[in-house]
Amino acid sequence: MTIAEFFTNYNGRNALITIEQYCEEERYEYYTIPCWIKGEEELKEFLAEYNQKLYSQSCLFMEPWWNEIKDREVQRWNIIGGSGYPMELTIKVAES
Repeated sequence: MTIAEFFTNYNGRNALITIEQYCEEERYEYYTIPCWIKGEEELKEFLAEYNQKLYSQSCLFMEPWWNEIKDREVQRWNIIGGSGYPMELTIKVAES
């Protein structure tokens, strides 16, 4: 499964995200292009709104390195934390 496919299915919005060598303990509101976006025009509107609200939204798919890793296979993943500690999803992707 690629990391893009993984995040299409992942629904745990309460966890911090660590992708080894790319980000550490980051919080994202969106992991992939939201499913309600059906075409190029809706994506343009979403991105324009995103750019106006940088203070409140973060998108994994907008990271400068996302295109570099989106098609890489997930080698392993784990969720740690809970019981008073923040939840964190850690992922290791295959090398290119």
